[in-house]
Amino acid sequence: MTPTDTIQQTALRWATEGFKDKALRRELMTADYLQHFCGASEPMQGREVVNQFVDSTLHTGFPDIQQVVDDIIVQGDKVALRITYRGTHQGYFLGIPPTQRSIAVSANMILRVANGKVAEEWTESNPLTWMKQLGVMDWMTQLAG
Repeated sequence: MTPTDTIQQTALRWATEGFKDKALRRELMTADYLQHFCGASEPMQGREVVNQFVDSTLHTGFPDIQQVVDDIIVQGDKVALRITYRGTHQGYFLGIPPTQRSIAVSANMILRVANGKVAEEWTESNPLTWMKQLGVMDWMTQLAG
């Protein structure tokens, strides 16, 4: 297996299996892992902080959420992924009560892999797309109208 294959395999495990499996996610992260998330003023750092965020937002709001890898490109120690989040809004998500609406939201993710582990992640997704699919934007439009 080439270094590129190993990096791609790590990224795919991270984005699919690791997304739902907290223990695997922890195993695949470096101790000083950094996550740069769209709109955040500072990156999140460390396994526990990131695991808490993922579990308390995405997995609480969307217990059935899946992160589907649509495309993957590897260059050096970096991996670019185009992903789609799919799930049903069954719990609180960023303060929004459950709507039972299904979502399919695209995102772009870049991972930096070091020594077989994910060391850094940049994720970009349009928050307005999430809000519109949850019906929050419809509600805001009605208020403004």
